[in-house]
Amino acid sequence: MVKINGQRLDPSEIEEALRKQPDVYRAEVVVDDRAEPARLLAIVVPSPEARPDLVPRLNKALSAVLPSYMRPSRIVQTSAIPLLPGGKVDRTELLRIATSSVKPGVAGCEFRRNPATDSDLKPAAVPI
Repeated sequence: MVKINGQRLDPSEIEEALRKQPDVYRAEVVVDDRAEPARLLAIVVPSPEARPDLVPRLNKALSAVLPSYMRPSRIVQTSAIPLLPGGKVDRTELLRIATSSVKPGVAGCEFRRNPATDSDLKPAAVPI
């Protein structure tokens, strides 16, 4: 449970809404509390048959099922979710990936394919 703009929410509910989308293989949500106000950032791994316009379609789909305070301010597409040696999700690296792909003037439609560190990442082997 986290508090964003005075609203309590569970990031796993947002992750579940993302995972229900047909073109999403894996999804994680992190909170960037370094920003003022804090914001939600989503990182998605597309399924192999995903179309190129995935992020705009996800924004539209989430707006239909989630209230505005639960929608991520940015959705970043990447090829793998970073894992720690023990197999858990590396949330610090997720936050770095989500915030390093920011371009001024582009909100909620970031595409990130093959980041420089992808060679060090292993695809998540955990079923959804």
